[in-house]
Amino acid sequence: MGDDEDGVPAAKRRQPAPPPPPAMVDYISNLPDAILGDIVSLLPTKKAACTQILARRWRPLWRSAPLNIECHGLLRDDGTIDFRGDPGEHLDKAAITRILSTHPGPVRRLRVPAHHMQPRHANALNDWLVSPALNNLQVLEFYHRCDYANLLAVSSWPPPPASVFQLTPTLHVATFSHCTISDGTARSLHFPNLKMLALEEALLPETTVQSILARCPVLENLLLRGNVGSSCVRVVSPRIRSIAVHVSSFRGGAHLQELVVEDAPCLERLLRTLPDGDLGVTVTNAPRLETLGCLSDVFGVTKLKLGSAAILRLNDVKFKEAVCSVKILAFYNDSLSLDVVINFMECFPCLERLYIKSCSGGKNAWRKKYRGLNKHHDFRLKNLVLENYRGTKSEIDFVTFFIMNAKLLESMRFKVESRICMDGSWIKTQHTQLLVEKRKSICAQIEFRKYDCRCNLTHVESVHDLSAADPFACRC
Repeated sequence: MGDDEDGVPAAKRRQPAPPPPPAMVDYISNLPDAILGDIVSLLPTKKAACTQILARRWRPLWRSAPLNIECHGLLRDDGTIDFRGDPGEHLDKAAITRILSTHPGPVRRLRVPAHHMQPRHANALNDWLVSPALNNLQVLEFYHRCDYANLLAVSSWPPPPASVFQLTPTLHVATFSHCTISDGTARSLHFPNLKMLALEEALLPETTVQSILARCPVLENLLLRGNVGSSCVRVVSPRIRSIAVHVSSFRGGAHLQELVVEDAPCLERLLRTLPDGDLGVTVTNAPRLETLGCLSDVFGVTKLKLGSAAILRLNDVKFKEAVCSVKILAFYNDSLSLDVVINFMECFPCLERLYIKSCSGGKNAWRKKYRGLNKHHDFRLKNLVLENYRGTKSEIDFVTFFIMNAKLLESMRFKVESRICMDGSWIKTQHTQLLVEKRKSICAQIEFRKYDCRCNLTHVESVHDLSAADPFACRC
């Protein structure tokens, strides 16, 4: 084998260059065009357009990918947008109109503030809605802006623009806020493919919701938040899986006081996003109902009738036959009470996950009162989450009941008040006082976390969140 003049063997000089380090490999650009197109579609409009500068491979994707148009601003009288937020997402009327008229790819999602439906902005909105680019629109959201729309009187809420009606056949997701939907309008709508519907702070006469649901044959998720004009809503829906309700009476007038689920054979989740008003709930037929909450005696009373079971208050649970379908339960309790929880566990004997948020501790001594309870009840509880935990004697008595009796327990999570110094010594003391070493389920995990989540027990910010298997599990 010969050498070159510099003494380096020829075979060695012919060896290929080593591969680049892993950090320099562009794995994303090696994905198929279909997947890259989906990535571009999920980005806000301006950021999606900027992907053209990433590489030659990305340049045609922007032109072919379905658009995701989101307007964050307030329309001025001249049609431009007074943007409040990230200036990099500023899209004025001319830009949106130009994109809709020149982009060859269809629009998949259009999200605009609800006050664009006001008469002085209606022409600009109508120009967008009649664009051929929206012929196959899947997501249409008129969302409310708290810093502006809440200043509008209920009487000034307009109806949805007539041009919306031509979009309904293709919609999969729809949100209507700060508008008036009359019975006549509801009867003219038809959503053959709609799976998610949110009605937020809208003026809805008594039978409007029922009329809309009758025209949504495949609806799965329904969010009713802060609506006025109707004191009772009746639900008859063959495929609905999740219902979330937020009662709000701050605007005055008729607000939701009663929810009647007459026939929902596929319903799995029945939720209150924030229990800030009294609400009566009657469930006649929902054999698959697994998730229930938040029940409350703190911010407003939830009166629940579920089959033969009646919950008039948290400490007043009556039933002739146990409800075996419910596996996840969440409630607010003014005073942490073991008696309340045991009543619930007798009513819902298949309960597996329990979320509790309390304001103070009550009397939870149980060793005499419930000494033989475990011999007569098959506890199936697997997960317990307790918020606002302080480590008081009442709370320790409450928790030790489950530590000593729940043989299927997998985890206990305590969200500790921020004012408590949660160091190693404090946690060790808690383990000792809670008798962790004597736990019935040797595999049970005990976890303490700082209570830094400002969300409610129910983590539902939009109708999309209703698809979560457990809406009480903190995702922050």
